[in-house]
Amino acid sequence: MHPKTPICALLAGLIALAAPSCSGPREVEETIPETRGSRVRTAPPIESDWSPATGRGTVRLNMEDGGRAEIHLHQGFEGYTGGLVLGSMDGPAYRYWPPGAEGDEGAVALWCAQDESLVVDGAELTYGWSENLGRGADGTPLRYLGGELLEQTPGHLLLTSTHAGGPLAVTRWMQIRADGTVLSRVDVTNLRESPLTFDLWSGEDPWVGTYGSARGDVGWIPGELVRNERSVPPESAPCLGIVDPDERAAGRPAANAFCVSPQAPVPDLVLFANGFAHDAAEVDPARPLTGDTLTAFNVGWTGVSIDPAQSWTTTYALGPAGPAADASVDAPPASPEIPEAAWRRMANQKPPELPVALRDPLRFASERVEFEVLPGGTEVEIRGTYRFMNEGDEPLRRSIYFPFAIDDDHPYPHEISVSTGRPRRIKDGVVFDLQLDAGAREAVEIRYRQAASGNTATYVVTSARGWFEPLEEAELLVHAPADWAAPTISFPMTRGDDDSGRQVWSATIPDFVPDREFTVSWEPYLPR
Repeated sequence: MHPKTPICALLAGLIALAAPSCSGPREVEETIPETRGSRVRTAPPIESDWSPATGRGTVRLNMEDGGRAEIHLHQGFEGYTGGLVLGSMDGPAYRYWPPGAEGDEGAVALWCAQDESLVVDGAELTYGWSENLGRGADGTPLRYLGGELLEQTPGHLLLTSTHAGGPLAVTRWMQIRADGTVLSRVDVTNLRESPLTFDLWSGEDPWVGTYGSARGDVGWIPGELVRNERSVPPESAPCLGIVDPDERAAGRPAANAFCVSPQAPVPDLVLFANGFAHDAAEVDPARPLTGDTLTAFNVGWTGVSIDPAQSWTTTYALGPAGPAADASVDAPPASPEIPEAAWRRMANQKPPELPVALRDPLRFASERVEFEVLPGGTEVEIRGTYRFMNEGDEPLRRSIYFPFAIDDDHPYPHEISVSTGRPRRIKDGVVFDLQLDAGAREAVEIRYRQAASGNTATYVVTSARGWFEPLEEAELLVHAPADWAAPTISFPMTRGDDDSGRQVWSATIPDFVPDREFTVSWEPYLPR
């Protein structure tokens, strides 16, 4: 329920610094190996409409053997930031047609969307959507600052993009090869004036084979299938992925692969589970990967420390897995063959000169939140005032995501109002627009009511950690009927009473970097 940093929009003041150069893509010669018995290809090997201005587009591959692929980069969903991350709204972000296959029924889903998240000070930063740690759109977005087409040859396409959010800048390179392999390099830079520690999680629940269903999906590592939840020693799994053995046995190449570069830091964790796991203790080796909800792998680099203005780099590849040794349902896929030259091309990319103005000019300065438990104890009303500042030299317009804490006992709120205008409802929250002139300030008022079973409710404040600086101040208040017992509140507060005799509990916290949520529990007295 705490407002988050913007989920979309280019920063007007940074476009000139991050926009693609006018010289156009560089043509680099590359030889494509011949494939015996291949059909005559009538379309170019690689077709792309990816836009450096928006970071969105589709890359189509027409392969030597007659197969085809479509790779969607942040297509369809408004909340995507744009950039070099696989994502699509209503279909697989990576789908493949084997030679001779046509139409939707002939397509094989390989990737739904990349679920990649960074975590700093407990706050999740994403590219507008990731279910790796949160619910999807509830992470702090890494703003898309611009991109560039670096190379285009018959054998590969090389792109780059820059993002910033919270205390981090992220530069990405993506090399899409004509054989269907997609290599990604990720550089994470510390924008703070002090060292910081972060985690990077890259995973996927890909619905391999048939889009929309994880039924039959299991994991694989070199030499074996992973049919139960498992924490895998990272050194033994330089490549891994998800496979549907039954579809493969039926002749559909329903298997994907995720491979870490031999030159990259070795991950700390490789996990397979019926959901996104983040610790070996979260997986149960006796629990089968059922596919009833989702089957996911997750690769984590954790506790990474970087000094001010320094960067950390990893490189990985994703795409189709290699063919199995035989057609049996127990045969694992092979790791894809990725040329050393492809890895080397990524390693040789020179990081750009990051502009000093990467820091977000939009500042979330302070908040005042009143949490009222209404008579009867089955509903709460939240009234918040959020003060924003534009510290830049240009006007800005942003879309701000405001999430709600929703579960079986706390349904989607009602009577929602936002002072800036009618908000847009999305999953677990609303989005409202904010426009500020250079140097301007605005107080945004938000009010809503929410049913609360079980005599408890939560207001999410830890999202404040996703902003570049701590809030100058947070004023938190709890109102409850006078004849009730004192509520239990997750932050220390002092008691007073208002003019109507209600209990009023309050706390004013400077330099607000919360380490817990704002939760209130109560025990109302029963009517006599």
